[in-house]
Amino acid sequence: EGGPRQSNLWDRCLGQQCGCFMIKKSDFLDLGGCCEEFACPGGGLVNSDLFRLIQREKEIQPVLLLGEATFHQVHGGIASNAALEEHPWQQFAEEYERIRGRPFAEFRRAPVYLGTVHRRCWPFLLPKEPD
Repeated sequence: EGGPRQSNLWDRCLGQQCGCFMIKKSDFLDLGGCCEEFACPGGGLVNSDLFRLIQREKEIQPVLLLGEATFHQVHGGIASNAALEEHPWQQFAEEYERIRGRPFAEFRRAPVYLGTVHRRCWPFLLPKEPD
């Protein structure tokens, strides 16, 4: 709506991955837990699948803690260190579609933001007008 705009960090905060999330055990069990059918090296899209299930659950409210972060350590993992031409995304995507019966797609819900952000970070977080 309103035409194209440049990407900003808020657009990417809750994408297809989440470094850390917490839910009640009962909610985790109600969602079916982690799908054990994912068998690709490194788990394939199992984390993204669980995060997508959680995001779709209307009774669970996502909260994003401002000023906090997680990082993905480069550790020689299956996907994080793979060269583009060797990246296993196609294998992950095919497995996901076989298990879920549809291609993987991100699902984003607006979170409740909790906390503060230092003023120096604002340029990286606020929407930018297109050139």
